[in-house]
Amino acid sequence: MEPPFLSLFAELGAILGSAESRETRSAEILRQLRSVVPYAAASVSAAKPGTIAHVSLANDGYPPPVERHLNEWFVHHDPAYLLMRRSSGPPLRWRDNPFHYRDTYSAREVFVPAGFDEGVTVCVRNRRGFYTGSVHLSVDDRRHPTDDAVRFLTHMQVMLGELTDLGTAPPRVVGESAKVTITASGARRTTAARPVSDELVRQVRMLAAADS
Repeated sequence: MEPPFLSLFAELGAILGSAESRETRSAEILRQLRSVVPYAAASVSAAKPGTIAHVSLANDGYPPPVERHLNEWFVHHDPAYLLMRRSSGPPLRWRDNPFHYRDTYSAREVFVPAGFDEGVTVCVRNRRGFYTGSVHLSVDDRRHPTDDAVRFLTHMQVMLGELTDLGTAPPRVVGESAKVTITASGARRTTAARPVSDELVRQVRMLAAADS
């Protein structure tokens, strides 16, 4: 039987390898992740180089006050976020924290009043291990995210590292946009003038193997 969400690896690899802007790719990543976590709101945020503050690359459903909180107060003070950022462990749902997250400022004063009842933040790192940004997923149903979803999101910690790394140059668009397809076995098809990189194929194959 195919492990949960395995088929998404190839789709996400194609999105990440495209020549679209960071913002366009981030929005499409969120759209795909809805099948993993049926979120009420989600965002992709990138750390501003040389600062602690973040900037949103895509936001689907967070009202402006919550989005500001995630990009400002949250990254300075939220205990769950700071715990995950300083460790190499998996993403933590509210219920996974070693303390009662519902008693924290973020949950009590921001998330619950906005209608969210659970959530998870994925701290994203590049291949050198440096933190580059976060993916936030908030739900209104405590049954989510599931254990399978958290395992899937753990793979995203490195797979999305370049996307949120504002210290790297975005892909250069040459002519019209191209379609890239990478299967879980590593086969690649593209309409682009340049080939799909071996590194991208390696990451997709590695992540697929990890869930097989």
